[in-house]
Amino acid sequence: MQKRNLVKIVAAFLLAALIIGLCGCFLTKSDEDLIRSRIAEFVRCYNSGDMSGALACCSAKTRNALAAVVSLLEQAGGSLLGAKVKMSDLFSVSVGAMSDGDMLQVDVDSISVNGDRATAKATMRYKDVRTAQSAQLVVALCKEGNDWYIEDMHD
Repeated sequence: MQKRNLVKIVAAFLLAALIIGLCGCFLTKSDEDLIRSRIAEFVRCYNSGDMSGALACCSAKTRNALAAVVSLLEQAGGSLLGAKVKMSDLFSVSVGAMSDGDMLQVDVDSISVNGDRATAKATMRYKDVRTAQSAQLVVALCKEGNDWYIEDMHD
């Protein structure tokens, strides 16, 4: 009797492990999905004037380099104006003043993944109150931990 109960318990445990494993396979996002999500998050932050959110979408190396540039600009602006200047505030105000909607739209056309590096080719549309432009965009990304971060963007 105890042997039968033990077999049932083991069978139930194995079935539960199989179900959890299968669910995990279906719930895990692919690299391509993670890359598309990262680019979409960058665009959302950019359009909402959230500079720190946009920077958080960048790789650690890129984020540190941009933070150093922002710090220099804040120091220079503060020296020139005689007042503290926060680039994040200027960014937020300028995004709001330059457009009556989303300034930036990026549609990912293709993604190529090679280990912990990836390249996304995209179509970028940019508009402000006066003009609208479109260009092909190349986004270089790197994997840090289990997620993808933007290293560079160029046309």
